[in-house]
Amino acid sequence: MKKTIDIHVGMIDLHTKKNPLVAPFVKARLKDYPDLNLENGIFWGEASFGLDKVELFQKLPDEKKHIVLEELSQDRIEEAFHIEKSGTIYGAKMIALSQTIDDRLLYGCFVGDEIRHFAMVRRYLLREELDCKSNPFLHYLDELLENGPKLTLVFMIQVLLEGWGIDHYTMLMNDCLNSDLKADLKSILVDEASHHGSGVAIFDENNLDDKEKEYLKNVLSQFLKMIRMGPLRVIRRLEQVISSLNEKDHLQILKEMGADDLTNHKLRHFKTLIEKAGAKKILREINESGLLDEIA
Repeated sequence: MKKTIDIHVGMIDLHTKKNPLVAPFVKARLKDYPDLNLENGIFWGEASFGLDKVELFQKLPDEKKHIVLEELSQDRIEEAFHIEKSGTIYGAKMIALSQTIDDRLLYGCFVGDEIRHFAMVRRYLLREELDCKSNPFLHYLDELLENGPKLTLVFMIQVLLEGWGIDHYTMLMNDCLNSDLKADLKSILVDEASHHGSGVAIFDENNLDDKEKEYLKNVLSQFLKMIRMGPLRVIRRLEQVISSLNEKDHLQILKEMGADDLTNHKLRHFKTLIEKAGAKKILREINESGLLDEIA
């Protein structure tokens, strides 16, 4: 008799729920990733965020520049923290949905990888409280992992997000100012490539039924709409130290940062990933929606 499984993805609050009985065993298993004594939370310089070209940022005193760079660096770490956390539930769900021993073993390895990544990344997170509820991407990922059918998840998580992760983590590694974090990112990249490659091999859009196709089109459209909004996080962090920013300032900052070029790079990359997976029908429909069109 088949049984249903209620899944609590926990993108928003799972990391706040501790179990003191289990914690010592986890610590023992993850002994290779001890806490670090970090002098500060700045892991990337101003050029990595495009701020070397932003006039308003360049006019700031050093202490305010420091605040902005630390907040933006911690934003990146927090994003990675949640993404690696989500990888554990993704692997667990795929293990439960597996219908062959090979599938189950593959995703069991995934869970081990993602736990290791999570253990690495959280050592660089200096924030005591994380603002998860206001992050639309985390809510999106929570909903996707909770409700996504198996093959849809393979496409969105392994083909697209892990494929994007290779490009993203490569940039983070190349720009990183901290040697320990740089080495950890390099290690994560090896696993990301394996996860992505297996997703490309597994996914076949011809195996999607009509309901799955519609679901995939909807969640992919939502994702691309978020991408097209651009790097608004930088604006938010600048507003912490420059209270008088107006809409004209926002547009000027985004222009100086080259935000449109960055967004267009992401859109081209996602198009390449969809093509790589052989998802011709999906690509045609998304192209018709205009969501992959580059920003002029």
